[in-house]
Amino acid sequence: MIKNYIVVAFRNILKNKTYSILNITGLAIGIMAFIMIMLYVQYETSFDKHSPNADRIHRVYTRGSLNGDFEMVATPAPIGAAFVEEIPGVLNFTRVRNIGFPVIRYEDKVFSEEKWFMADSSYFAVFGLELLQGDKNTALVEPHTVVLTESTAKRYFGNDDPIGKVLNSDRARDYVVTGVIADPPPNTHFHFDFLASLMTYPNMANNDIWVSNNFYTYLLLDENTSPADVQSKFPAMVLKYAGPQIEQFLGVSWDKLVEQGASYGFYLQRLTDIHLHSHLDYEVEQNGNILYVRIFSIVALFILIIACINFMNLATARSTKRAREVGVRKTLGSSRSLLVQQFLTESIILSLISSIIALLLVKLLLPVYNTIGGFQLELNLLSNPLLLPLIVALILIVGIISGSYPAFYLASFNPVKVFKGSSLSKGHKSWLRSGLVIFQFTITIMLFAGTMVIYNQLNYIQNKDLGYDKENVIIVEKTDDIGASINAFKEDLKKYPNIISVSNSNSLIGHNFSANVKQIQGEPAENAMLYQEFFADPGYAETYGLEVVSGRFFSAERLADSTAAIINETAARLLGFDDTLGKAFVDDFGDQTLLYPIIGVVKDFHLNSLHSEIEPMLIRSFRAGGYGRYTAVRISPVDIPSTLEYIERIWQKYAIDQPFEYTFLDDDFDQLYIEESRTSKIVTIFSLLALLIASLGLFGLASYITEQRTKEVGIRRVLGASVPNIYVLLSKSILILVAIATIISWPVTFILMNRWLENFAYRISFNQMFFIVSGIIAFVIAQTTVTGQALKAARSNPIKAIKYE
Repeated sequence: MIKNYIVVAFRNILKNKTYSILNITGLAIGIMAFIMIMLYVQYETSFDKHSPNADRIHRVYTRGSLNGDFEMVATPAPIGAAFVEEIPGVLNFTRVRNIGFPVIRYEDKVFSEEKWFMADSSYFAVFGLELLQGDKNTALVEPHTVVLTESTAKRYFGNDDPIGKVLNSDRARDYVVTGVIADPPPNTHFHFDFLASLMTYPNMANNDIWVSNNFYTYLLLDENTSPADVQSKFPAMVLKYAGPQIEQFLGVSWDKLVEQGASYGFYLQRLTDIHLHSHLDYEVEQNGNILYVRIFSIVALFILIIACINFMNLATARSTKRAREVGVRKTLGSSRSLLVQQFLTESIILSLISSIIALLLVKLLLPVYNTIGGFQLELNLLSNPLLLPLIVALILIVGIISGSYPAFYLASFNPVKVFKGSSLSKGHKSWLRSGLVIFQFTITIMLFAGTMVIYNQLNYIQNKDLGYDKENVIIVEKTDDIGASINAFKEDLKKYPNIISVSNSNSLIGHNFSANVKQIQGEPAENAMLYQEFFADPGYAETYGLEVVSGRFFSAERLADSTAAIINETAARLLGFDDTLGKAFVDDFGDQTLLYPIIGVVKDFHLNSLHSEIEPMLIRSFRAGGYGRYTAVRISPVDIPSTLEYIERIWQKYAIDQPFEYTFLDDDFDQLYIEESRTSKIVTIFSLLALLIASLGLFGLASYITEQRTKEVGIRRVLGASVPNIYVLLSKSILILVAIATIISWPVTFILMNRWLENFAYRISFNQMFFIVSGIIAFVIAQTTVTGQALKAARSNPIKAIKYE
């Protein structure tokens, strides 16, 4: 029986080549889009699950408020040990810290390393990781020891055994290699090349300060312990340990600060939630966003539904051609159930063929998709245990859903009416087809309107006045590697005619800044405020194009400026003084009190992305001999390659054998919105695919309507109707459906895209043009699609039309 179904199904598919090709094309595009998006969703939701202890590991983060809110992954040094000792169910802890980007040497090899981290010896036990070489229990116990990833060991030592080899750091320290570990997989929130022992810096590792946040802290919980129970113990420990220290530093009791709205506490975050759900300050790497996973999942589902609807419309468009076949079969004794099974077999076979083509397209286009999205996706049916079942389920589900309505619809034909040539159309069925078209175009218009919103928001970001000038600025990285030679390096750069100004700082716009509580001399301690703080030299304002609105910027000619401070307008406003100039920040270090007088106020500028609001900012001047990691070089836009060659030549003069690493400030700025940029590109691509599939469905509906009204068209032509009259008659109903879809899509798009825009502190306002343009696009596409069928019917011979069936 099944064999007969399959043979007949293939015969019918080959017999109706045009519609079969259209069906296969629509389904293949829809399934391809669905598979590609599902590969992305699977990848994004798989982060950090490779660890054997993944379900029991939680990262601690800090949240609080002190005249300003803060939420960051950085935590104090002593909390892990205290939690293990005092909270039941906390089995172990480990800390990780990045203390810089050293230049590492081994024999003639020199590398400037970005992924150098310090970690506790318990790191491997907490994460349940094994070493390829070395003992995981002792590898990081001793100071000046380091574990390398497999690829890093190859880079330094080739095929030689790395254990016991000594790496030299520019930080005047040698590290003995005690272990080799497999490279972290791509789907982890934390990638390292080196893990060095925290015991190398015992004063840093063993300090007991609960209000200095510098470490990433991970806890391993007992499998029967509730994270909520553990977290409920944190407030008492804050009161016990952090409260007295806050009172010591600020001179006011913690209870009084709490009464005035201050807060400070620790919270748990499941390891597997970090990548998609954590967007805190000082993340070790940029995370993904669950919002985009949900958006793409919905887009994938909608595209697949649109492809199924397209199949239904094309199948029903063939109904008049297959009506006699159904009538003959019923006359010869076929039951309705057998006919339904036959038609469903056809649709499942078409789904199978479409899926095979879709897999080939995915394999072909996946490299392009990875490049556009910045992904590392693979299509491997054997190594991915979920993919093959997904494909099989997809074939069956798409085949059954797509074929169900046409199957039951065709199988319901009355053979007597068929042979009489009576109309096969039924009112409610007509409305169902119309509803499917409305749904298709509603989704398509929503995708196009959403794409325009995303594009306009990105355009707004690119063109908004940021308070600084990001154009024509080269950032030379790791200039702290040349240390005391930094001033000579800057002076040599200034000699080149195309270099306008140079500045050194310890932080870069768009990257993480230190956040510190600062107090104004003579003001109550409870008025202390959290500032984003960094150090810079006197050339910073000129190089970055900052505007000084009050006072002045640092001057190299004034020695007293080494202890001066600059604040932004937000800080000045929150301080509430009529004149902030002359006020001074105060830092108490035991018996020593240091003052930092405010000498200037700069116009607000965006240190971070436009996702967050501008916060109080404090710029400190480097003391004599001080220097930072980043040197900004403002250049003339003329002959940039020659300018870069000169900068590299001067770099090599001072940083012998060290690689010259640089970026452009505007490129760094673009990286802040990489997720939004990817989303815009991908949604645009899938919007076009959805439109293509919807157009195929519309073509099917237009064909169906034309066939249903063939006699009517002939009669109207005989009675004098013109070609334009017939064209309007046939296309009007479809354009009305598109108009309804347009109206429905507008409020839904408005709600959804407003929610997306809430991710930005600075954003565009909704423009009615988003809806108008998307609606016009839909109308143009719809008109183009139905024009061929409508004109064909309008220009046909009316005598043949009247004789039709």
